[in-house]
Amino acid sequence: MRVRVGLVTAGAVLIAYAIVGTLTADPIGILVFLIAVLVAHDALWMPAVLLVVAVARTRRKKSERSRDSGAGPRGG
Repeated sequence: MRVRVGLVTAGAVLIAYAIVGTLTADPIGILVFLIAVLVAHDALWMPAVLLVVAVARTRRKKSERSRDSGAGPRGG
């Protein structure tokens, strides 16, 4: 639970920092920033998250299969 609270707090601080930055920046700088965030999110962050999820699901399925295959006598 502490990790979740820390992540939410860090996210809120970053959002506040971005809002303050947009109030003091020129419109071209804001546009460049938004494009960079979009590219970073779609080209780097999302593929990394999807890869981690795929690996976690594969490992979970393997552990469930190995647990089920050795559990008790088989019906016949």
